[in-house]
Amino acid sequence: KSSICCPVARTPDSPRPVAMASLCMGPRGDGPAWYEELGKAQGILEGRRVVALCTVLAAPASAAMLADLGAEVIKVEEPKGDPMRSVLWAAERDRAAQKIPCSVGEFCNRGVKSVIINLKDDADKQSFLDLLQTADAFMTNHKVQLLKDFGLDADTLKASHPHLVYSHFSGWGREGPYVGNIGYDV
Repeated sequence: KSSICCPVARTPDSPRPVAMASLCMGPRGDGPAWYEELGKAQGILEGRRVVALCTVLAAPASAAMLADLGAEVIKVEEPKGDPMRSVLWAAERDRAAQKIPCSVGEFCNRGVKSVIINLKDDADKQSFLDLLQTADAFMTNHKVQLLKDFGLDADTLKASHPHLVYSHFSGWGREGPYVGNIGYDV
């Protein structure tokens, strides 16, 4: 059976694989075959709200997939924004010439609303916690200790927001000798 996620694909006019960044077309029948499968599932998360406190690739791309399926996804960014907004990968440098419709950052944030919240500010942190009260799910890929410092770890949020589905993306897991390291699993 085909999968909703396709990291690389071959196009009829290109014998080499095309990076995921070039697959930014929506499920309108004009995209790759995997988008047709996505179109069948479109809307199954309608009425659900996901708050995403995440950056880089894996978690934001997953958030975008939830938006593809109809969820309202609100990505919370720090005041300086997500670094992926300004990243230029080698494949993107000449994307206009290759007719690639969007950057990796745009691909990973498609269909996602964005809000700037400074979690170091008490009023902003309270706004964030209020936002979580309206959410069905919370997803993050920040380090476990940082989440604990802000009271956003799984145990703390389970106590204060028992309705939330909690999803944590990590290259190292929630426990073990490497848990404090930065690492993203893409």
